[in-house]
Amino acid sequence: MRGTVGAGDATIAGFLAGLLKGETIEGALTAGVAVGACCVETPDATSGIRPWETTQARIASGWDRLPAGPEDQGWPRQGGLWHGPEDRAH
Repeated sequence: MRGTVGAGDATIAGFLAGLLKGETIEGALTAGVAVGACCVETPDATSGIRPWETTQARIASGWDRLPAGPEDQGWPRQGGLWHGPEDRAH
């Protein structure tokens, strides 16, 4: 049995750990999502959390991911800002 207990907290903790370890924003976000994903692989809130090095190795091994760029969802970047598909042009 698996569960989502603690998944949000684990995701935020992984993101913050990434920032503290000097990751880029994208690297910290990837770490956060990876830690959250590990969390939901077990029924409780903490036993799925692995050491940082193990999580990073799992990411580097080609862990399946969906495209993460906003442009893939119709969000163009203009002037350093992302614009949603429903945003009005100014």
